[in-house]
This record gives sequence, structure tokens and C-alpha cells, in this order.
Amino acid sequence: MNRINWTDEYSVGVSKLDEQHQMIVTMINKLSANHEDGHQYEPDQEILSKMVEYAELHLKYEEMLMKKHGYPDFDQHKESHGDFIIARIQLTSATDGLIPKNT
Repeated sequence: MNRINWTDEYSVGVSKLDEQHQMIVTMINKLSANHEDGHQYEPDQEILSKMVEYAELHLKYEEMLMKKHGYPDFDQHKESHGDFIIARIQLTSATDGLIPKNT
């Protein structure tokens, strides 16, 4: 897996959101490093679970902030968050039992 290097190009200009986005990138990179290291430190399933949990909290915060400030494309953006939730469910279903919890 290729690692993601955070650049200003990814910034949305809101420091709290940028920090949260950077944390998600860090978690993705941790999953990549774990794979490269032969899963020596933490099971992939645990990393994925933490990443999904964090991402869901981030999405709720982001939606709250957008609504509070009258973000013009709020409904469309919220729909993309719904797509993420669907992808999470599909990922969970696809990996359940495939990634050993103690690997």
C-alpha cells in the first residue's frame, strides 16, 4: 500500500478539520505500515475499527460545523458522508472473518 503524505493541497482551511483529516491520513498510513511489517504490532481489524470510529466522529463534527455556518452544499456533502457509511458497512462485511483478529 502506498502511504499518503499530507500536503496543503488537502487543507480545507479550518484548522480543527485539517487536524482531524490529518489524523485519518495517519491511521491509513498506520494500516499500510502494519501490512508492510507483517502485522507484527496490531491486528488490521483493530486499526480499521479505530479508523472507522474516528472517521464517524469526524463526520458528525464536520456536519455540525457546516450546518452551523450555513455551508451552501451541505445536503450534497452530507450525502457523500452517507456514501462513506455504506462503504464502511461493505468493508466490514467483506473483511469480517477474512482478517484474523489476532494477526
